[in-house]
Amino acid sequence: PPTPTQPVNQKENKYRTVGLENLGNTCYMNAALQIMLNSPSIRAFFTECASFVKSRNQPVSLAFMGLCGMADGKSSGSISPYDFVRLVKNLNPMFGGYGQQDSMDFMRFLWDRLHEELAHQPPENDLPSPSPSKIRKSERFAKATSYTAYTPKARSIISDTFGGVLRSRVECTACGGVSVKDDPFFDLSLPIPSSSSNTNSNGNNDLNAAPKSPTFQYMGNVLSSIGQSLGLSGKVQLEDCLRAFCAPERLDGREKYFCEHCKSKQAAVKTLKIKQPPNVLCLQLKRFKHESFFSSKVNTAVAFPEDLVLDPFLVADDPIV
Repeated sequence: PPTPTQPVNQKENKYRTVGLENLGNTCYMNAALQIMLNSPSIRAFFTECASFVKSRNQPVSLAFMGLCGMADGKSSGSISPYDFVRLVKNLNPMFGGYGQQDSMDFMRFLWDRLHEELAHQPPENDLPSPSPSKIRKSERFAKATSYTAYTPKARSIISDTFGGVLRSRVECTACGGVSVKDDPFFDLSLPIPSSSSNTNSNGNNDLNAAPKSPTFQYMGNVLSSIGQSLGLSGKVQLEDCLRAFCAPERLDGREKYFCEHCKSKQAAVKTLKIKQPPNVLCLQLKRFKHESFFSSKVNTAVAFPEDLVLDPFLVADDPIV
């Protein structure tokens, strides 16, 4: 489909910022809609490529384009997303009624619908493929290597803006075989680390740490929950959450990995890294912990930097690439 005629700088938003009226517990929708309305590439597409959106004649795309038009025509104050909200409630019963829902669930629904309505098939020469030379190189460094590349079947303004590629690397501790898989993502769900977690100075999980017994783990959760309710939860940086997300994870016990080389389930170490960052990175913080038979809310404050450097969390030059 057509794209905005001028390159879009995500830090320079020339479009008007307006408020969204709450229509009976629709604040979770408004939070997601504000992200969309204040993403310059999204606003540019629905403003400059209106003829393409109209030619598709799809309900959610047309409704969101109307919302963008309302925002552009308002110099200050707020607008009512009544028509858009009514359409969403008719399309998905989950968001019907006046109950409070999860904002990320709504965002994913909106992304999926817009991507489905606006997607097109990219030319074959635009499709990425794993480099044979790199795969051959990797085989010299591991006894067994498997590689699965992500190949997009369709593109849209949603995937071009929020779509990235996440690399999962699993190494068998028995034979050293490595499995590498690339998967698309629109958002990342980040854990919020605490001072009591088993992390080293680099923020990685201590794979050699002794496992906690269920009793002590339960008591630790209780004490942590009490401390958080009293405002003693402290503060972490957003980079700490990303380090925890990318930290090595040991797969053992019920989580053992089936090794294609060993032909059996083996303990393994799994790591996640971002292979291809999106133009707009959407991060969700896991505010609830579910461990053993106890659940608690994580009230730890997370500080966001003005500029987020992703270099430590990207796929580096690796024998297995």
